[in-house]
Formats: sequence, structure tokens, C-alpha cells
Amino acid sequence: MMMLKQCLCSVLVCVLCFSSFACDVKGEERVIEGTVRIDVNRPIAETDENFVYATIDLWPAEKCDYGTCAWGNSSLLNLDLKNVVLFNAVKAFSPLRIRFGGTLQDRLIYQTDRTEACNPFVYNTSQLYNYTLGCLYLDRWDELNSFFTRSRAIFTFGLNVLNGKTIEEGSTGFGPANATLVAKGNWDYSNAESFLRYTVDKGYDVFAWALVCPRHGFSTSINNKNLSTNDKGPTDNGSWRSLRTGAVPLWNLKNLLKETGTSAVGWVTESGGAYNSGRDGVTNTFVFSFWYLDILGMAAAYDTKVFCRQTLVGGYYGLLDTTTFVPNPDYYGALLWHRLMGKHVLRTRFEGSSKIRAYAHCAKNSHGVVVLLINLDGNTTAKAKLSLSENDDGERLFDFRQEYHLTPLEGNIQSKTVLLNGQPLIVNSSGVIPIMEPVEVFGSRPITVNPHSIVFVHISNFAFKACSSLGVEVL
Repeated sequence: MMMLKQCLCSVLVCVLCFSSFACDVKGEERVIEGTVRIDVNRPIAETDENFVYATIDLWPAEKCDYGTCAWGNSSLLNLDLKNVVLFNAVKAFSPLRIRFGGTLQDRLIYQTDRTEACNPFVYNTSQLYNYTLGCLYLDRWDELNSFFTRSRAIFTFGLNVLNGKTIEEGSTGFGPANATLVAKGNWDYSNAESFLRYTVDKGYDVFAWALVCPRHGFSTSINNKNLSTNDKGPTDNGSWRSLRTGAVPLWNLKNLLKETGTSAVGWVTESGGAYNSGRDGVTNTFVFSFWYLDILGMAAAYDTKVFCRQTLVGGYYGLLDTTTFVPNPDYYGALLWHRLMGKHVLRTRFEGSSKIRAYAHCAKNSHGVVVLLINLDGNTTAKAKLSLSENDDGERLFDFRQEYHLTPLEGNIQSKTVLLNGQPLIVNSSGVIPIMEPVEVFGSRPITVNPHSIVFVHISNFAFKACSSLGVEVL
């Protein structure tokens, strides 16, 4: 009980980060020695080259949870596309993969003629998801395409698959008391078809159109003949399967795809780490980077191709602040991952402490490897040697390596300010995203991983077998 009282956000922080690190009581600091063991002979998995992915949702400002309203003007229908910080934050990835949609995509219709009425979502508890139908203006669709083309984003659009269906009470044999809602009838795809034709006629480059099974206790189906294929994106042949969250969903997904022999690949299309808009002071602060970067590492190791963060902006779990668009700490972790971590994943483990998470990939922009180390312990500094095979003693020497150390301001894991190598990452008055430069360290020195810190380590001056045969991965 005393331990829980010490926790800044009680159970929430501890559960989200699936470790007791956030509840560490500050005590005597200690130093341990450990070894990062990396199998550099062959990759164990491969991600998409643009693994980092984020959503722009449809929730109106009136969307509130537990007495707080966290969405503001962050919907794709009203997001301020003239904001310089937002533009620069997206362009810094060049490209950032983005998904348009979410729960309310199944309540969204599309204007197909500029003379048609096009109304916003209106809160109404008698309606599905508590909102009336909303509408996407054609002019707004033009603005979105212009903005995200200029900022070099790759975007996927989630289509409304409930249009034309009726909603009834029913049972599918799962869920609380086996009760759920069932969507019956044929999908009326005429509105979506007109919208797609407009998009094609305008020459807009949409990576994929997503047909997603409805959420929140729904059961539905779509006839094969109603599904169309985008020449750049994934398709579905009418066989829908759902993986529920749990202890090993990534492992389950990998095995499911392997056992079925399908050509399909695994994407995590939405994961915010917290339900109902996140939690202010937790999911928008440094502490959440432990969960985020750890789940990115795990997902990649289980051969997941793309991992989508809920959200880019919106709620309390956005990579960007909902009001100012100033990056939250997770944004900088995502940006470093995108720039440094290549698509080929290496088997990695840390020996010396269960509170150090370790991941390694072939480097994205040069020869070599990049190691990610996450210290969940608030009282312990780790001194880590690198071992490149099972029999390596960890004394291998490299001339230099580049290190990126992320820590919270003043050691407060609930700070919204993150330090890179001791310097705060701050957007300047012109809205420019700060440059993220590493420090160079002699290769003979162990990697220092300070308490409650995250380190990316780039070893570029050595030809590793697992990576050299693949060629240099470039942005």
C-alpha cells in the first residue's frame, strides 16, 4: 500500500508501463554493470521502412471523458492546417505515416457535390457513438491533401463501413454477458465510391483506404464484392479476425500470420496505451516514453510492420500538444526511432538488470547498428558493455559511437520537457523543431544509462554481418 501511495498517478502509471519503475521510491542510488548481447549474424524480423505511424481522429471538442475535454480542435475536420509548428512537426519525419479516422469514421459521410449540405457532428446521446452523422467538405479534403502532400506525409483514410446498415441488439458469444450490437444489412458504398472517384480525379496520392471492422462491441461483415483494391495498399478478402489486447497480442499476431500462411502482414493500426483520451500528466509526459518506446521495440521484434500511435494530435496521448502543437516527449522518441532505427531487427537482450529494456536494429542511414536502451529504474545507473555474439566477452572496441540520451527536466518523469544530452528540446519562436545532435563517445567506454533515462546508441564504423549484406539503409 505504501508503494502505491508513492506512485505519482497511482495504479495508472504502473499498469500502463507494465513495470514498477514509476513507483520507485527515491533511495540510495547505485551503479550496476551489464552486457547488451546482440546477434549480428542475421535479422530476426523486418518492419516497414516507415514503422512509426500516428492517427488524426474525428472527435469533436465536445468529446469528454471523466469530466475533462481533451480534444479541442484536433479533428481532421477542424485541425489548424496553417499552424507552422504542426507543419514542421510532420515534415521533420519526411515522411510520417498518418491514418485519418477512428471510431467516428463510421459516422462520417462525404460531400460529393459542393452544393450539398454538409453538417458537423453534433453530440446526441440517442445516436450511435453519441453523435449524429458528420460530413467531410470537399474543400476540406482539398486542404488536407495540400497540407499533407507539402509536409511529405503518407496517409491512409478510414472509410465508413456502417453506411446502409441497421444497428440491432444481438449476441456474438463474447463480451460482457455476451451482449453486443450487431450491424446488419448490406454496405451502401455509393457515397464512398463517389468520394474515391473525386480523389482519383484530383490526382490525390492516398496510400490506402482502410476498411475496418467497427469497434465498441460491434459485429459486422462486408461482402467480398463490395471490397475494392488500392494498388498501393492492403486489401481484404472478406475474412475478418480480431486480436484482443492482452499479455501477448504481438506474439499471437505473429503466430497467426505464420500459421495461416497468408501473404498479409501485421500492422498495429491504433494504440494509445490508455483508454478514453489518455490521462493528463501521464500520457503526455516523459513517463509515457517508457511505454511507447518499449512497445515499439517489442512490436518490431515480433515482425510487426507498422505501429500506429493514437494520436498525432488530440486527447492527452498525442505526440503533439492539442492546443499549441508543441511536441510532447514521445514525439522526440518517435522522431529518433524514425531517423535511426532501420527496418531489420536484431535479437537483443540485456544481462544485469530486469529493469533495462534493450532493442537493436540495423542502422537506417549508415552502416552499423543502433541500440535502444530504456532504464525503468529510478535509482540505478547501468554501465553497459556491448557483446556481438553469445561468446563475445563484451570487450570489443570501436573508434567512436554516437549517443542520444533522453531524460526528463529536473529528473521529474511527469515533466513535459525532455532533455537531449542534457539540453532541453524546445521549439523556437519561428516554430522550428529543434535539431537533435548526438554526443560522440569513445568506443572503449561502457554505455552509461542513467536512472529513468532512454538512450539511442549508433555504432556506425563497423561492418556487421546481419546488416552489411543488406546494403546501406537510407532515408
